Amino acid sequence: MSGKKGVLELLVERKAAKLRAEEYNRRQWEKVFAEDAYWASVETKDIPPLTAEQEKQVEAFWGRYRFAVKNDIRVQRYFTHLSGKFHPAYLSEGLQIYFMYRFYDAPQYHHAFHDKNYRDVLFGAENGTRVLLRRICQEFYDGAYQPLTYQQAMQQVWKWCEKYGKIIVKPTPGGGGKGIAFLRRGNTMQEMETLFQQFAAEDLVVEQMLEDHPVYRAVNPTSLNTLRIVTWYYQGKQQVLAVLFRMGAPGKEVDNFTQGGVACGVEADGTCMDYCFDHFGNRYERHPNGFDFRGYRLPYVDRAREFALDLHRKIPQFKQMSWDVAITPEGKPLLIEMNPRGEAKLYQSIGVLPYGAYTQQVLDEYFLMHYYKLGAALHWDYKEYHDHLVLVRYAWNQKVVKVPAQLAGKPVTAIASGCFQGEQLTKVVVPGGVKCAPDMVCESMRARVVVEQGEDTRNVSVPAPKTCTAGHAEQANVLRWSGVEQATSYQIFRMEKGGTRTYLATVPACVTSYEDRRILPGRTYYYYVRSHNSAYNLFSGFTPPRGVDVPEL
Repeated sequence: MSGKKGVLELLVERKAAKLRAEEYNRRQWEKVFAEDAYWASVETKDIPPLTAEQEKQVEAFWGRYRFAVKNDIRVQRYFTHLSGKFHPAYLSEGLQIYFMYRFYDAPQYHHAFHDKNYRDVLFGAENGTRVLLRRICQEFYDGAYQPLTYQQAMQQVWKWCEKYGKIIVKPTPGGGGKGIAFLRRGNTMQEMETLFQQFAAEDLVVEQMLEDHPVYRAVNPTSLNTLRIVTWYYQGKQQVLAVLFRMGAPGKEVDNFTQGGVACGVEADGTCMDYCFDHFGNRYERHPNGFDFRGYRLPYVDRAREFALDLHRKIPQFKQMSWDVAITPEGKPLLIEMNPRGEAKLYQSIGVLPYGAYTQQVLDEYFLMHYYKLGAALHWDYKEYHDHLVLVRYAWNQKVVKVPAQLAGKPVTAIASGCFQGEQLTKVVVPGGVKCAPDMVCESMRARVVVEQGEDTRNVSVPAPKTCTAGHAEQANVLRWSGVEQATSYQIFRMEKGGTRTYLATVPACVTSYEDRRILPGRTYYYYVRSHNSAYNLFSGFTPPRGVDVPEL
């Protein structure tokens, strides 16, 4: 009777484990769906369908990630309609914000780096708008971080209003123009104090109003009109993904999308594209105030692009950044705000893919190489990848356990540390080809548990790339190799003359080149590439070594 009761308890436990895994995976996507539902609600325009061929391309592109991603074809329809440029790789805002940002964001730095009160510390006061006053943890400081009493702070605010005519008050951190307020000459001291009391619980920064370049101001004179510059830092290289011109709505004092602003794409030479769009996906051939910006030439865009790249070099913890940059009458770019995540929606609306030419590579790295779902079956807890499983816990109670070669329709390729625990277990039989962690059996059981692994009879092999070349160019050693159909990724190794071969990097199968920038002049390096198939956990042999002599300086 007790034995039957034990089995029933195990059945209940395993059912609960399966439900917990399903609930966890559901919660992972809940925010994504909520974000996408919001955008679907604000995008009220009738959007024409894609062609049959375009739909086929979308299905083929996102089908490779079907295990992880539930693509909504309305995303591709929307950005194709708005930009006039079709590409199957457009992705949803929810996916960008709640999943992909983890690929390029460093959470431990996000809030601190995004705090406007520390912009000067990160980038230098000369590179941003002038800060007049700060409130940090309820204490007031001047722009140089010298402490002020409340009375001194209010007196200074009043003097600055009299001197400059208008100053701007911003909560920090924050974005999208939310909470921004203005104080003007003629405001009473009581009105100023009331404004600060409205934000009593928040840190604040008070800045001098910036005058923008007349060519930028002409589009909408009531607002500060800025450039949104998206930079991308990947594999040791930087690039500008997109530049947009953000224009305030008629009568508005800020250019933020959420405050009614519009934006248009900007070419590398500063020429505005022939349409702009707003927060709701409406497309305009002219600014809502009637200004014809089509072909309008913005000066100093080249300076702004280099300025943004230089700022990004100071915070390499983030792969992708969106910078709001103003251009002064003298042509100097100044930082208004930084956005560690930004909005993919903004630059996809001008037909720019979320990670530029690296979009498929990034998606492959995240969804095919690193992403997994939690899973539970009758006897096992496991991590499910797109083409294989890793067993993480044996959750039944038998003396002899036969590890399955397949589970949930996918091959088992590995058994993780600490997978086997329990008092009755005496033997584990593992199929050939399954990689076993040295400590897959917990320490207290190893002396009495026998592990028996069969031969690998799958008769599957993965060849190495047939060709591989290497050379030196632009301060990097560049490898290129031929693709292997059975490969899901490639591993790159390096050896210095007289040294040992060491691992450098893994790249997804869509990539057949690699740049090594961690090199020293006058050295000789040898490179090797091997193929990997994750479904069978098989590696090829190495390609023959390819030597590169790095020139002396």
